[in-house]
Amino acid sequence: MTARTAGWSAAAPLFRQIECQSRSQSSRLAQSLLAPPLTLEGFHLTPPVGEREIDLPLELARQIVVYTTRFARRPFLPPVLGQPEGLRFICFTDVPVTVPGWEIVIIPEPVGGDAFAAICPHLLLKDVAPDAAWSLYIDSDQIPVGNLHTLIMRWLMPQDIAVWRDPVASDWQARAERLLLTGLRSVTAVLAQVATCAAENLPRGRGISDTAMIWRHHADPAVTRQMDAWWALHRDNPDGDPGLSLDRLRHHGHDTQATLTVLPEALGTSETNIFFARNAPGLQAVRPRRPAPGLRQRKVPITFLYAAKWRETGVTMFRAIQLSRMVALAYPDLFDVTLTSEIDTVRDQVVIVNRGAIQFNPLDQLADLKAHNIASVSDWLDLPVRPKANPVFDAHMAMCLPQALALNRSYPGTPAFHVTHHVNPSVPHCSGPTDRLRTGYFGRPANTSRPGSLTGVIDVVEVVDAGFTAQDWARQAPLYNCHWIVRETDHLQQWKPFLKAFVAARCGAVVIVTRDDMNAMHYLGDDYPFYADSLAPSDLEMAWLKAASAFGGTDWTKAQAIMRQVKARSSDHQVMVEFKAMIDEILA
Repeated sequence: MTARTAGWSAAAPLFRQIECQSRSQSSRLAQSLLAPPLTLEGFHLTPPVGEREIDLPLELARQIVVYTTRFARRPFLPPVLGQPEGLRFICFTDVPVTVPGWEIVIIPEPVGGDAFAAICPHLLLKDVAPDAAWSLYIDSDQIPVGNLHTLIMRWLMPQDIAVWRDPVASDWQARAERLLLTGLRSVTAVLAQVATCAAENLPRGRGISDTAMIWRHHADPAVTRQMDAWWALHRDNPDGDPGLSLDRLRHHGHDTQATLTVLPEALGTSETNIFFARNAPGLQAVRPRRPAPGLRQRKVPITFLYAAKWRETGVTMFRAIQLSRMVALAYPDLFDVTLTSEIDTVRDQVVIVNRGAIQFNPLDQLADLKAHNIASVSDWLDLPVRPKANPVFDAHMAMCLPQALALNRSYPGTPAFHVTHHVNPSVPHCSGPTDRLRTGYFGRPANTSRPGSLTGVIDVVEVVDAGFTAQDWARQAPLYNCHWIVRETDHLQQWKPFLKAFVAARCGAVVIVTRDDMNAMHYLGDDYPFYADSLAPSDLEMAWLKAASAFGGTDWTKAQAIMRQVKARSSDHQVMVEFKAMIDEILA
């Protein structure tokens, strides 16, 4: 309030005082006074490409670099698999690390640090990727979650420079206030920036972008000139916020050299969008308490712990029995895998605690399990994590991307690792019928919405726990070229994997799904042709009718191509690499 009424000079000592104190309570109270977000003004919106290539062409992918930086602390990077072939992912760091899919480039921290790396790709990449013409910078806390074929070919490729909007701030002052209260940037540096913004009378209420993700055609001389001008405004205060200096660049008129666009709000913000999401900053690494003697010289002992009374359920069959077999077969020389329901016998292991074992063993016994083993990793599946249970685990194994992100935000001291939910091995790799649209729903009838008008055209193949032994339903999968995966809202189960879509992808089928499914947009992108707009019967009818009328045509071919991308991101190889990356990070 002092800054707004008496000016930034008068408020500076108060902000510095906040910096020296704990922000937890004062920040929460003060943030309630911040201005609400306003409609953006003064930005060019990024237009989508109408008719596009569905797959990013290999030759084009080889000219694009996705890059990030992390200096002075260990990068927390998820494996990058199933993404466009030829697309390079580079992490510049001074801490050695190995992560599947990432090229790790060890360099000393450059002058200007992360800000220089974000602003000047044409300088940072010139030796490492001299042939790259386009680049996508992502902040080190951002992780890829979506379909990059769609992002690049539909939204980014025609643009000189594209950014995401600030998740909450409507102008430079609102952004500065939030930065000062949250401590995301140096208070001294931000205060110096806002003093300059105020002195230059930067316009208010015209929107402001976030620089956590920046797309650039950095080989274009006009873009290069604009990045040099941006760095000239920022380099004297490198600890400041690049977003504030970018707003100054707009005010100075440099944005006439190359077009700066902001992606539409329907895709999300820099905080969370359908392609990238901000992971919790400052995630703590797991520190094994009881490393077994000679662990690095022998196979890592891994035990999957389940509940005996739930042995015949899907919960145990999938993520304990089947997953343990897959790990043992994939890494016979690296891991010594055991499956048990006897919690008292597990010692000196990396323990994967199945949902059933979490539910049926008391907290004191789970705490004892943690104390006597190398590490204890929970697998909550679709249950909400109980706050009192979180301390008895060293890490969480998440089955879907939204779950991993939410757990890391809620429990940054107990990192969550995404391990894609695998497809039942009984489901065959096949292609569906080609004569006409044949639609099937695989699952419990109570878990889906199917209008009465569609009863005769959507077959229901029941999948219940007792059927996991016979696998009759899996043998019927090749009979359908379209899987109805519409999910009825279930408030009792917080998380759901995209498993029905993974099954469809393995069977060469397309899917019909609601647009608001928590995983759909990540895997299918925003222009997948067979979305239902809602669970309203009329919208569900229209989604099926669209698929029926499109059968064999352009939209059908497009949907099939996108489902092949889903298949690549849900393969057994993907699951195994993610599992190994989790174990490697836990034992690092």
